[in-house]
Amino acid sequence: MNQYVTGAVIKELREKYHLTQAELAEKLNVSDKTVSKWETAKGYPDISLLEPIARVFGISVTELISGNAVSNVNVSANMMRSKFYVCPVCGNSIHSMGEAVIQCHGLILTPCQAEETDENHMIFIEKVEDEYYVRIEHDMTKLHYISFIAALSPDKLQMVKLYPEGNAELLSQKQRLLNEEVQATKEKLEALKTASEQANAALERGTISKDQYDALQREIIATEQVLEDLEEQAEQSAVALQKIANAGESLKSAGDKVTDVGKKMSVVSAGIVAAGTASTKAALDFEDAMAKVSTIADATEVPIDELEKAILDLSNQTGISSTEIADNVYNAISAGQSTGDAVNFVTNSTKLAKAGFADAGDALDILTTILNAYGLEASEVTNVSDMLIQTQNLGKTTVAELSSAMGKVIPTANAYGVQLDQLCAGYAIMTANGVATAESTTYMNSMLNELGKSGTKVSDILKEKTGSSFAELMNSGYSLSDCLAIIGDAATEQGLAFGDMWSSSEAAKAGLILLGDSAETFNGTLAEMQNSTGATDTVFEKLKTNSYTIQVAINQLKNTAIELRNAIMSVLAPLLMSLAETISKLTAWFSGLSDGTKRFIVIIGMVVAAVGPVLIIVGKIMSAVGTIMTVVPKLAGSGFYLSLEYQ
Repeated sequence: MNQYVTGAVIKELREKYHLTQAELAEKLNVSDKTVSKWETAKGYPDISLLEPIARVFGISVTELISGNAVSNVNVSANMMRSKFYVCPVCGNSIHSMGEAVIQCHGLILTPCQAEETDENHMIFIEKVEDEYYVRIEHDMTKLHYISFIAALSPDKLQMVKLYPEGNAELLSQKQRLLNEEVQATKEKLEALKTASEQANAALERGTISKDQYDALQREIIATEQVLEDLEEQAEQSAVALQKIANAGESLKSAGDKVTDVGKKMSVVSAGIVAAGTASTKAALDFEDAMAKVSTIADATEVPIDELEKAILDLSNQTGISSTEIADNVYNAISAGQSTGDAVNFVTNSTKLAKAGFADAGDALDILTTILNAYGLEASEVTNVSDMLIQTQNLGKTTVAELSSAMGKVIPTANAYGVQLDQLCAGYAIMTANGVATAESTTYMNSMLNELGKSGTKVSDILKEKTGSSFAELMNSGYSLSDCLAIIGDAATEQGLAFGDMWSSSEAAKAGLILLGDSAETFNGTLAEMQNSTGATDTVFEKLKTNSYTIQVAINQLKNTAIELRNAIMSVLAPLLMSLAETISKLTAWFSGLSDGTKRFIVIIGMVVAAVGPVLIIVGKIMSAVGTIMTVVPKLAGSGFYLSLEYQ
């Protein structure tokens, strides 16, 4: 039977609805000891209890059997940790600010995965006034597609859904996911039929009622109907894909011919526009990011031009874009770091992200969370980073996983005097023993609460044996394992198992793993944590591969373009003012001409200036759309948005 209907999940659902074990047992006509056995993985619910359990928790029998979660949970509510989902059936785009389970049209959607661009697969984005212009210069494949555009900042989301004609870009993704859903539904149906065979025997024995048996049969019938509908949709989608491919061949051929004519008329202007767009985009993005930084930076600590130079230097050293580093500096200052410390802080978070296989934003979040919670100075950021990397080295976890979990236990640890080195030692030991990072957080949080909260059995034992509370012991120099050893000795004196001393199985499991054979095991790991100086730099240096060196070199070229653009604009500004005056005089002269002369000048100018670019654009659009249509049966949803402006 699936773990979904047993163990910790039943406990989680019970606590969610504020039920005691006795109250749940009463609703199910079983004993509270039976419920306790389920929650401690010593037993499983009988099949006859599937429907009653589902009814109590407000979920369906299908959800219990299939193991699908029943609610969306926003863990972090952090805009910079946003996830995006696209429904392959209706094309609906959905946004969440944290972990969630998203369903649409009966499908469980997976988050869209972002990938870095390279020279063979470039997507160009240019901001002009208040609009973003997107250009794509590579063939679309199933691994490279766009169904929407989103612009994120720490406090704002702008999202544009793309609708290519006929919505062809979604057909292949729909086909693939429909096939997957057909297979999943078949497997679910088989599981239900197996359960039905068990239910037949249970009905004959009288262990389930006729109503319970009928409910299961209704589930089977409903699943069969869903399977039939999905198979029909999959067949229709396959036919539509082939029609699009046939039409695309003709359109692509015509588009290629138009493009050839246009290229002959626009050779010089194309090169100038391409070079200008690339350098302008990088410079404009960085300029916007620095403008945002200037709104909260204290220029009396560090002048903005010096801050800008420090950010560009860090970008050149690390290979991370200057715009991303500027955004991280803004976030660091927002989180309470002084302007004078912000760049050094971001330097450490950038190294931590690289060494810890995390996003720069996640690394920044965990560092600021730890420093703020423990009241540490900015100068301690390197020590904190080293301990996180040491945790990664000694355990089976990464900084990326720690960044999404530690924030839930740090307030509890800090409240009871458990310092960061002891908390990191706990994570290292727990994960090294096969407990996932998220579960380690839950278990240790439960353990610390029982140790620190007055009135619990373990808290009373510590007070009785030492005359001090858990927090007082921690502040006086005890380690976690020292306190756990006292609990273990007390259990031995009373003839009890170590787990009997705790009110929750999660707390007992954490205590048992951390104590190990003796307190010395934990204390040895703690000593390694306290001697972690230089751990971040050591791992960071090992990751300087050839690809990293190339990335740094390319990024330095981009930063040179930014500096060049700034220098050019300082010279160009007075020329533009002069040009504006000239245009104003030209406008006055043009206004004085006769209407016939005006029309003649406008027509000739438009033909000369626009015919080449227009032919290229039209040809490329036709070729691109034709190419996409021919490969749509291979695509996982593709599309693009093209904005053109003529002057």
